[in-house]
Amino acid sequence: MNDHERKLARVVEAVLDSYRELGNINHLDGSNLPARSEVSELLDDLMSIMFPGYFNAEQLDDLTSRYFVGERCARILRRLERLTARALSVQCYGRSRPRPTAAEIDAQAHEHALDLLEAIPEIRVALGADVQAALAGDPAACNAPEVITSYPGVVAIAVHRVA
Repeated sequence: MNDHERKLARVVEAVLDSYRELGNINHLDGSNLPARSEVSELLDDLMSIMFPGYFNAEQLDDLTSRYFVGERCARILRRLERLTARALSVQCYGRSRPRPTAAEIDAQAHEHALDLLEAIPEIRVALGADVQAALAGDPAACNAPEVITSYPGVVAIAVHRVA
């Protein structure tokens, strides 16, 4: 083992020691929590159906919209079920709140995922009002497409409304 490899081995051991000493900031046992990249991909899919034509590369029209929305909703449902189940599996359980079975967690995840999908039309109504408010509040804004594509606050509000 050369000097660089020894230094790297010491670094690895030091990091592993910190895992043992600082257990409160680890999540090593049990299911993995949803990764940021997975949540980001889910949000991209949600944005593509909440703002069709703005956050997706596909060209949409009356013919393709039904298929696009159907495919995205199915994909969102699968992803959201999987991520929600992982998040539910690490919730705080104890004597007063027994740990649910995997089947119960999956059923809860499915219910939560469907609840979100069912809320999308209502969320879109609120987002339409948000875009209009941004447009009315900024005399330099030309139109809704400019607000949707150029105002980071619109994306932040959309994510907040989904959450």
